[in-house]
Amino acid sequence: MHRSQYKPLNNLKRRNDIVVKQADKCQGIVVMSREVYEAKAYALLEDKESYEELSKNPMWTTYETIRDEIKDLIKTGNIPKEYVSRIRLRGRTKLPMFCILPKVHKKLYPGKPIVSGIGHSTEKPSKFLDLVLKPLVQKSSEKSSICHFIIFLIAQHA
Repeated sequence: MHRSQYKPLNNLKRRNDIVVKQADKCQGIVVMSREVYEAKAYALLEDKESYEELSKNPMWTTYETIRDEIKDLIKTGNIPKEYVSRIRLRGRTKLPMFCILPKVHKKLYPGKPIVSGIGHSTEKPSKFLDLVLKPLVQKSSEKSSICHFIIFLIAQHA
């Protein structure tokens, strides 16, 4: 996007009656009425096969569970000392954000659901797991399924 296009786009983003979002698969920017955007998002959330309504916010319970598990892993030496600062939780956590990215390449522009966990208590452990598992996944790149990958991991530790 050219620099001259940012100001008009930012002016649009400040309006409450519209939503400005990146399209799915980076296929451009979509400007949509807030009413239509929210209707598409709620339609996805009403799918009981994929989502369930919770009676209370589990954020702090999840945080405490993850924090306690990390403490146990550190105490038992299952997390190397050089990674402790990367994985230890610091008492701050955010509720994941739900949004949709319009699929402009499909009829009626359905939304692709996105749950952003930036700042959530699962973010640091997820990055750590990615760091640890990435070399193993690359070694097993010829493995075609998760089952093959699990068998590969078991064989590595046998």
